[in-house]
Amino acid sequence: MVVLCGGGLTGYVTEKEIAETVTQSLPDLASRRLIEMAAKRGCRDNLAVSLGRVLAKPLTQVAPARQALPLAPDWDTLTKSSTRPLPAITTRPSLPSQSPSQPRRWPIYAAAAIALLLFSLVGFWAGGYWLAPPSTPVESPSSFGNTTLDSNKEPALTQEAAAGAANGQTSPVATAQGASAAQAPVLTPTGTRVAANTSPLPTPTEATSVQAGDVITPTPIRPQPTPLPTIALPAGCENKGRFAGDVTVKDGTEFAPGELFEKVWSVSNYGTCPWGGGYMLRFTEGDLMGAPEQVPIVDGVEPEATGLITIPMVAPDLPGTYRGSWQMIGLDGEPFGPDLYLEIKVVPGILRIDEASVTTLYDFVAEAAQAQWSAGDVTYQVAEAPVDRNLVIPDPQGIVVVGPAELRGDTTSPGNVLMTHPHLELGLIEGTYQVDTPLQPSDAIIGSLGLPRAAAINDDGVTFELSFTPSNGPDQLLFSKSVKYEDTPVSVRQALTTLQPGQTGTFTLRVKGGNSLSYDWATWIELRLVRP
Repeated sequence: MVVLCGGGLTGYVTEKEIAETVTQSLPDLASRRLIEMAAKRGCRDNLAVSLGRVLAKPLTQVAPARQALPLAPDWDTLTKSSTRPLPAITTRPSLPSQSPSQPRRWPIYAAAAIALLLFSLVGFWAGGYWLAPPSTPVESPSSFGNTTLDSNKEPALTQEAAAGAANGQTSPVATAQGASAAQAPVLTPTGTRVAANTSPLPTPTEATSVQAGDVITPTPIRPQPTPLPTIALPAGCENKGRFAGDVTVKDGTEFAPGELFEKVWSVSNYGTCPWGGGYMLRFTEGDLMGAPEQVPIVDGVEPEATGLITIPMVAPDLPGTYRGSWQMIGLDGEPFGPDLYLEIKVVPGILRIDEASVTTLYDFVAEAAQAQWSAGDVTYQVAEAPVDRNLVIPDPQGIVVVGPAELRGDTTSPGNVLMTHPHLELGLIEGTYQVDTPLQPSDAIIGSLGLPRAAAINDDGVTFELSFTPSNGPDQLLFSKSVKYEDTPVSVRQALTTLQPGQTGTFTLRVKGGNSLSYDWATWIELRLVRP
């Protein structure tokens, strides 16, 4: 496989990553993933990738089937003179020319027709005026005789009319007073009549009626973010956006079926149009994952600034891997900016827990100095320092550091992290914690793992492991996760269902490095033992 690319790719993606990507995916998908990988790592150069495959042997092409040549035309037959007589040529008889001296009569006919039309109009108007009854009142469409109809009430009958109706007879009083009403159709109100004020004729519309036995099921309303008023854009401005990072729910995050979560992207505005009211994020393809198809952008973002885009989501009910893509839409309705996508995994056995309602039994990051850290015969003292590019890793023994960290996507950790760099020759490092709190099977381990920004060119990632050794039993591996820089952070929610009630013992945090040990800045962003 031949890969042609620019420095925008090779400066941020290693050769091993390129080789793995192009050999494990189809060319169009591989090129897209390489571009996305470099963009996530902060590439601001032009990105171009072209993939071509060199075959082990030439393609064998089947010779085309031999086609019979067409027969030569019989030129003698084609050039013979035809004996069929040609059809006779019919000539159209010419119209007799009108003599100049003959008088033209069409103006006379036209004048007579116009005079007849005018006479008819005058007669119609005069007849309508002289023949109309002089004292006929013009009745409003809402009244019949002397009785005014109410849309919600039936016309009241006189006592004679009511008595006649009871005896099956027609009252002469009712007939005399409501002659015009007797000729009109009987109106039976069946509902509220609604007529448009702008219509010359009332067009009643039946209002929906609710019967006593109807069951009304309220439609659940999903809370939607309140959009801003439509923003006024400067003339001739241009919309441009660039992906800046995943603030929450990194790709590959595991969720329980039906679990609620919020996805937050960080996007930079490098165009000339400010983003605000009227801008939105629209679903384009893949799995919707319970999100709205259109989400308004509620936080204004000025040019050369970075903003956050948030979408509420729900993990699907069936286990599997799900991926969805969204696109920013401007006031003109045109899409722009990066393809904002999310890929999650739904795992049936994962712990579904409300982290806000749990009790922390032990904090492994805060208690890092109480653990015994080692790599073979080498022991470590926990240092306190920011985890950034200025941190010096002692060669070859590695380091254990607690402090704030610069994370992927130009974000910082909410608190201190625990960075455990493995021994460069042994390829591992581990710390043992003594926990004397009696444990229950309902207890859990929650947290997040990853690599800081200083490990941006890490190629094969590291492996995080957590095991528990009870005071009266064998060692139990609770989880083992391989994490790369582009996966950061990876959430951990592990139930301790295999533990016996009341057990105590030691927890061991272990990191196994990859091939590029110098960049294996394995960071325990958060790790706690909790009880729901």
